[in-house]
Amino acid sequence: MSNYQVLSTKDYNPLKIGTKGRFLHYILLLLIFVTPLTINLFYYKTIPTYAKLILLFGLLLIISLITVQLIINRNKLQSIGSITFNINGIQKKIKDFSSSYNYEELKMLKLEKHLPAVSSIDSPTGCKTYKITIIPKHKPQEKLIVSDLPDDNKKVSIIKALRYIEKKYPIIIKIDN
Repeated sequence: MSNYQVLSTKDYNPLKIGTKGRFLHYILLLLIFVTPLTINLFYYKTIPTYAKLILLFGLLLIISLITVQLIINRNKLQSIGSITFNINGIQKKIKDFSSSYNYEELKMLKLEKHLPAVSSIDSPTGCKTYKITIIPKHKPQEKLIVSDLPDDNKKVSIIKALRYIEKKYPIIIKIDN
């Protein structure tokens, strides 16, 4: 069915990362719309040319710094493995270690929001990553941070995949909003 990335983050406050990214994204959009207005200042003769150049270069510097900061925030998530939901069960591979679960031996799958998306382009569900808890019947539970969109089909989010599994197999799936 679908193959999702298992991610690792160094920051313990994902809401702060998402809010900061969204704030920087909005400032960047505002500055991009202000740049043509700044270029129009070159037609006014009352403002000295050096002031116009300083303003324009300062604006471009701020835009580039915000862009670099957005790239740094995006790279805070590192892929450490993958989790695949297929017909037989769940296959998890983290670095060299791999394990699998059949749907019959699972008691519950729990999905919680983890990292808010910066824009709707990043994720249509509004969340870039989710924390999934795999609760087997006779083993200890596992918690993983997974991406919202799979590697192979960018249209099927993890929520849709889990709802499909819930319809097809006798397993409890709890999705927290």
